[in-house]
Amino acid sequence: HEDSVFWGLKLFMEHYVSKDGFVAYSTLFEYAHTHYHDHIKDHSTLKAKCRSIWNYYEAKNWEADKYIRRYTDEELKMSRQDHIKKVNEQRKNIARNKIINTITGILAETEYKKKNGKWNISKLAKDLNLNRNTVSKYIKEYEENKAS
Repeated sequence: HEDSVFWGLKLFMEHYVSKDGFVAYSTLFEYAHTHYHDHIKDHSTLKAKCRSIWNYYEAKNWEADKYIRRYTDEELKMSRQDHIKKVNEQRKNIARNKIINTITGILAETEYKKKNGKWNISKLAKDLNLNRNTVSKYIKEYEENKAS
């Protein structure tokens, strides 16, 4: 599924663009022809790959791609258990925020309160796509914090 010729040429360009700031098309094509002429179907395919890569860097004003890390060193060293704890904490925060935003919204009093003044847990759970116990837990937590 990977095009090794393309990635070989792209890495060649990355190296020289980050080092020199510019690579002439002829330099790229000579490198490609020297190293990959027997890896492709025909000459025009190699020219097209080179042209595509060269145009990409020309459009970027000869700046090398920057690697953006998704995770810190600490996150990369996390065990599976630590990771799932972090994910579950994020899920809790999302659920809590969904519930609190809904019950403090403009239409919350008319849409989610029963006639006796209590929250309609079932309707909230259904509309927010959450478990009744979760909704009940965070409403109780919110009202306790509001009272104190």
